Amino acid sequence: MTDTARHLTQIAAVLGVALLAACGTRYAENSLAPEGGYPAPLSDGRPLVAQITGLQLERTAGGVIIRAEGLPTVQGYWNAGLVNVTSDRTPKGSLVYEFRARPPLEAMPAGTPASRRIEAAAYANSIEIRGISTITVTGAQNSRSARP
Repeated sequence: MTDTARHLTQIAAVLGVALLAACGTRYAENSLAPEGGYPAPLSDGRPLVAQITGLQLERTAGGVIIRAEGLPTVQGYWNAGLVNVTSDRTPKGSLVYEFRARPPLEAMPAGTPASRRIEAAAYANSIEIRGISTITVTGAQNSRSARP
């Protein structure tokens, strides 16, 4: 290879590297985030169940199933669930859930406690319960705790 050809090859290589280095910098200030930022997460609109009447933890190979029994004020509550509300304000070593359910669409009689009883469950894997000493389920009037 002649000196001129080698020199042209080196110039082409430097220009190629410079051209590639400029890629992506023209639009670097643009973001895929929506204008005004992301919307705040929706809060769960279901009210808390009045009373927590039972709490059981069932160990599994990969974690724990949290089963809670609650007593709403009237019959007809539906779509019950345990909502994890653990935050940085929660005491260390605790996992906290709220027992929430949708109220009936129409006025319902109070009925007997047995006719109002509802259940909900949640699963916490072994990573989530590592270092956890207490799991608490909260209702409107009380809460229950258990140790995993």
